[in-house]
Amino acid sequence: MLASLRIPSPKRPFTHDTMIAAVQALGGEIVLVVVHDFVQEGHVFLASIVLEGPGGRALVDSRPSDAISVALRAGVPILVSERVLSLVC
Repeated sequence: MLASLRIPSPKRPFTHDTMIAAVQALGGEIVLVVVHDFVQEGHVFLASIVLEGPGGRALVDSRPSDAISVALRAGVPILVSERVLSLVC
């Protein structure tokens, strides 16, 4: 069971679970997720998944919905920039 979501574990991994497993298999870990900007042109939010691994820290560009799903499954913090918060609050 995915403890953070309290839903039964699927019989096969979801894409987000596969990503977490791949990062771990390569000796890395997901550190946090950042929803960092909004682009007026195209009306899209931008996010990054922050990884730490043998080669150091890396940022992976992501759709916010995917990044948040990964963060919830990995149990890591989700940070949102003040700029994004000012647009949605």
